[in-house]
Amino acid sequence: MCYAAVLLERIFQILILKDRFSAHAISELIRNFNVIQTNRLQYVNTGTRTPLIEEMCKYYSLPLNNYFLTKGQIKKVLGYRFTPLP
Repeated sequence: MCYAAVLLERIFQILILKDRFSAHAISELIRNFNVIQTNRLQYVNTGTRTPLIEEMCKYYSLPLNNYFLTKGQIKKVLGYRFTPLP
C-alpha cells in the first residue's frame, strides 16, 4: 500500500506538476490540507497556504485558499480531474 501511495505521488509530481514541486511539498499538501465541517452546508479550511496550493488555485481555479467552503466547493475539489500544468 505504501509503495502504491509513493508511486501515485511521483506520478502526480512528474506528469501533472511537471516536476516543479518536490515530493516533500506534495506530501505536506496531503498531510496539512484539513477541512472541518461547521454545519450541514459550511466547512472551514484549516490548512496552511503553500506555493503548491497557490499554483493549484491559480491554474485549476480550485477554492483551496478559501477559509470558508460550501458543500458544492468541497465536491468540486474532491471530484476534480487534474490535467498537466503548462
